[in-house]
Amino acid sequence: MIKRGGGRTAWSDKHPAYDFVNGPSGTGVDDLFTPEVRSFRGLKNTELYDDLKVAAILNEINGRDHTGTREVGVPTIFGMNFQAISVAQKTAGGGYVDGSGRMSASLESTLAHTDESLEKIMSKLRERNLLDSTLVIITAKHGDSPIDPAKLKHANPELIPKTVTSVHEGLLAGLEQDGSVALLWLSDQDRTADVVNALRKIQEEAGIQEIYSGESLKLLFNDPKSDPRVPDIIIQPTPGQSYVDSGSTFIAEHGGNANTDRGVPLLIYHLRFRRQEIKFPVQTSQIAPSILRALGLNPFSLDAVRIEKTPFLPGMDFGQLQRSVSSPGKK
Repeated sequence: MIKRGGGRTAWSDKHPAYDFVNGPSGTGVDDLFTPEVRSFRGLKNTELYDDLKVAAILNEINGRDHTGTREVGVPTIFGMNFQAISVAQKTAGGGYVDGSGRMSASLESTLAHTDESLEKIMSKLRERNLLDSTLVIITAKHGDSPIDPAKLKHANPELIPKTVTSVHEGLLAGLEQDGSVALLWLSDQDRTADVVNALRKIQEEAGIQEIYSGESLKLLFNDPKSDPRVPDIIIQPTPGQSYVDSGSTFIAEHGGNANTDRGVPLLIYHLRFRRQEIKFPVQTSQIAPSILRALGLNPFSLDAVRIEKTPFLPGMDFGQLQRSVSSPGKK
């Protein structure tokens, strides 16, 4: 939408697979920078990885591409993901001290490093006289579970597939046990209820809190019988249960429907905004239409916004923003 409106776009993320942000056209991002995070092992190296992308952002604020070698103009929309905080939350020796959320020394240090990185970005915007025309949004893709280290339990990765196979050999067409969720695709969808009944018999042993299938699953996602992307069964484990190898050093993961997975901060900054705290729950899906409206573009040109009737974020004075945030191609 922003490119169609004449603006320049840029983004930096953690895997080359994030090419999907280019959208259906394959050309949605003018300057996409996706260095592979798995090449940077260990917490300190992950902080250096974040520094690499912060440098790209600073180059873009200076009106260059992410390499700093070409003059291209400041993007209308640009940003990056930080990785080090997630690594500090998940790696043994880090995380939280207890269920109250007291941080370990490594997590606290990493949070300070990320805060310093944000200050570099804000300072560069200020230096380039762009701060008064820039809307800054800070949020997260996910949280990590569990916060309380006493609740951590590594699941037996063989238990669920063996249970499905016990119903019928070859019934398990696909399985994804990752972090705090398990997704199952069946070769015969008419046997879904049989599999659910078998899973309920091992519910306590397998640490299963909730099983979504049939109508309960369709309340959240498309019908798997008409959309092959949707699993036939989704398993939400009990809090703290993690689908990682028993020898893994990870002490937390993400991917499920737990509050600690889905509850993330959302900070919005603009010079003309007064300080306020809104406790009413919102969805990160509300960010995209809010950005388009702030830029004076039509949010309902996005299929998802139009089909799902996604509301704007509350508490934003869009009239004021449209007078101060630069239009696409003008920044």
